[in-house]
Amino acid sequence: MLESILQIGAWWIIVEILGLLALPVVAYMCHNLDDKGYSVSKVVGILFITYASWIMTYVGIPYDLPLITFAILLLCILSSYLLLRSNRTLGLNKDTMIINELIFGIAFLFFVIVRMYAPELNISEKFMDSAFMNAINRAKHFPAPDPWLSGYDQSFYYYFGYVAMTTLTKLSGIPAPITFNLGVALIFALSVNAAFGIGYNLTRSRVYGAIIAFFVTYIGHLLGFFRLMAYMFKPLVEFGYFMPKAVYEGMMSIDFLWASSRVIPYTITEMPCFTFLHGDLHSHMIAIPFQLLVLMLLLNLFRFHVKKDAFFDLSIFGNDLSTVLISITMFGLALGFLFPLNSWDYPTYVIVTTASIAFVWLREKRRIVPALGNTILDSSIIIGLSALLYAPYYLQLSVEGVKGIGVVAERTELPYFMIIYTLFLFMMFSLLIQYSRKNFRFRHVIPLMIGVSLLAVISVLLEFHLLMLLLPLIILSLYCLLRDVYGYEHTHELEYVFLLVLIGALLSLFCELFFIDDTYGPPWERMNTVFKVGLQIWLLWGIAAGYSVYHFREHFRGLKINGWKIIACILILMCTVYPVCATFNRVSGFNKSPTLNGIEYIKETNRGEYEAIRWINENIEGSAVILEKPGEFYWQTTRVSTFTGLQTLMGMSEHEHMWRGNWSLVCERMNDANAIYNTTDNAVARDLMEKYDVSYIYVGVLERGKYLEEGLDKFANHPESYELIFENDVAQIYRVK
Repeated sequence: MLESILQIGAWWIIVEILGLLALPVVAYMCHNLDDKGYSVSKVVGILFITYASWIMTYVGIPYDLPLITFAILLLCILSSYLLLRSNRTLGLNKDTMIINELIFGIAFLFFVIVRMYAPELNISEKFMDSAFMNAINRAKHFPAPDPWLSGYDQSFYYYFGYVAMTTLTKLSGIPAPITFNLGVALIFALSVNAAFGIGYNLTRSRVYGAIIAFFVTYIGHLLGFFRLMAYMFKPLVEFGYFMPKAVYEGMMSIDFLWASSRVIPYTITEMPCFTFLHGDLHSHMIAIPFQLLVLMLLLNLFRFHVKKDAFFDLSIFGNDLSTVLISITMFGLALGFLFPLNSWDYPTYVIVTTASIAFVWLREKRRIVPALGNTILDSSIIIGLSALLYAPYYLQLSVEGVKGIGVVAERTELPYFMIIYTLFLFMMFSLLIQYSRKNFRFRHVIPLMIGVSLLAVISVLLEFHLLMLLLPLIILSLYCLLRDVYGYEHTHELEYVFLLVLIGALLSLFCELFFIDDTYGPPWERMNTVFKVGLQIWLLWGIAAGYSVYHFREHFRGLKINGWKIIACILILMCTVYPVCATFNRVSGFNKSPTLNGIEYIKETNRGEYEAIRWINENIEGSAVILEKPGEFYWQTTRVSTFTGLQTLMGMSEHEHMWRGNWSLVCERMNDANAIYNTTDNAVARDLMEKYDVSYIYVGVLERGKYLEEGLDKFANHPESYELIFENDVAQIYRVK
C-alpha cells in the first residue's frame, strides 16, 4: 500500500508541476476569464509536452525521457518569457487557485479509489488501449508500431491520447499497468476541473461551477432510476411490456453499469459517467478534457470587446501582437490536437470555433459584411494552424476502414432519446422559452399551436420522431442567439450557452440523417456515429443545462419558479440514481483487495504467464516481433503483445479488420500464425517466420490449448533454430536464431 501511495503522489506532483509551468501561457490566452484559465492549465501542460515530444521525433530525436525533459524545458522558457513580459503578475486570485486545486484533488483521489477496487485490464477495449500504450512506450519514433499487426504501424488510428499517457508514464517511471489506472483517474479529474472552470467563468459562482461540472461529467440519465424502481417494486415489471424494448431490457439488466450505454438499439450511448466508470482509457475518454479546453478558449472569445474598427483584424485574440501570436498558436495547437486524439471531435469543434468567431464579430460589428470578413480571416488562420501544426500526422494517416458518409435508414424513437436527455431538454427549453417569451404576444398562440401540431403530424408520418424536439430547439436557440447578438445589452454568457444548445441540436439532427460509414453493416451502421457524436452532445448540453439552473435560481422568484424548481429537483434526483448505484456496482461494494496494478489478476489466475510477461518487459527491448496465438474479438487473448507492446502477427482479428478494411490480410496472417505452430516441418515454419521477421516465439496455455503437441515440440527439438530463453511450468519463450 505504501508503494501505491508513493506512485499516486508522484503522478499527482508531475501533473501539478506541468500545470504550474503552463499557467503563464494559459493566463495569457484566457485574459478575459475570471480564473485566467487556471482550471485548464494542467490540460495545457500535458498537451504542450505531448505535442513537443511528438513533433521533435520527426527531426531524429528518439522518443524517450531526455526528449520529454527537453519539451518541459521549452515550456519553462516560454512561461518565463511571458512572466517577465507581464511583470510577474498573472492576475490570479488565490482563493480561485485553492478551490480549483481542491476540486481537482477530490476528483482525482475519488477516482483513484474507484480504480483501486476495479483495476483489471481485462474487458472491452482495455486490451487495445494497453497494447497501444505499451507499443508507444517501446517506440522511439512515430507512428509507433502496431502491436497487433507486425510490420505495420499505428498510422491508421488517432493515437495521441496514448502518447499523452505514455509521456506521463515515462516521466513518472511507474509501470504501465499502474499508470493505466492512474490515467483514468487523471482524465476524470481534469474533466471535472475543466467543467468546473467553464461553469465558474459562466456564473462567477463556485456552487454553480460545481453543478455544471456534475452535469457534464458525472450525472446519469433516467434508465438508472427506472432500473432501481424495477428492482424495488416488482409489480412494475408487468408494465415493462408496454415500454420500448431497450428501456425494458435496461430495467431488467443485472449489470447496472452496462445497460446505460445501450439505450438506443444498435448503437452505443455512452455518457461521461459510464465512460469513466467503465474505465477504458480509450480515445473518446481521453478527449473529454481537451474538448472542454477548446470550449474554455471559446468562452474567452465570447468575453471579447472590440478595441479598434478595422475591416480585417485579429484583435479578437488579444490587444497586442505578442498576445495575438501566442493566443492563435496555442488555440490552433489545442484545436488541432483533437484530430489525432479522437478524430470524430475535430470537425465538430471546427464548426463550433467558426460559429463562435462569427457570432462574436457579428455582435461587435452589427453588420454582416465586416463580420464575415473578420470571421473568414480569423477562422482560416486558426483552422489552418490546427492542420499545419500536425502535418506529419496527416501525411502518414491511413483511412482504409472509413468509406464515407451514409444515409440513416432506422432513426431513433422518441422514448429512447428522452431516456437519455430529458433533464437536459427540460433545462434548455425552460431557458429558451423564458428568454424568447419577452416578444411573445397573445396573437401568436394560435399560429404556434398550428405549427406545433403540423410538426408533430409530419414527424409521425415521416417516422422522424426527434424532429418534433430538435426543430423547435434549433429555431428557439438560433432566435435567442441572434436576438442577443443584435440586442443592446450584451449577455456574452447567454450567447455562449445558446450556441452550445444550437450546435448540440444540429449534431443530434445529423445523427438522425447521416452516419460515418465504417466496417459495421446494418443494423449497426450508425453505432460509432451515435456513440462518438453523442458524447459531444452531452458535453455541450451538460454545460447549457447546468447554466439554466443558475439562470433560473439567480434571476427569478415567485410561484412559477418554485414549480420549476420542484420539477428540476425531481429530474436531477432521478438522474443521480445512476452514478450512485453504478459506482457501487463498479467497485463490487468495496469487497475486493485494493490495487492499482491492472494485470494483478493474471498473477492470481495464471501466475506463470504473469511471470513470463514481466520477464519480457524486463529483458526484451525495442519493438521486436513475438509469435503468439492470434486474438479473438474481445476475448482475453493476445495478452503477450498487449501487455508488453511487442508486435505479433495478428492480434484481435476483428479490430484489425475494422481498422484496415482488409479481411484477406487478416485471414492470411491468422493462417500463417496457425501454420507456424502446427506444422512439424521446421523448414516451413522458418520460412513463414522469416516472412514476418519473427524474433521470439511464445508457447503458453492458449497455444497448448489450440495447437498440435507435435507441432509445438519442434521448437524444443530444434535447438539449432530456437534458443529457450525463458521457461516455467506454464510458458516457454524461444528466441529465433
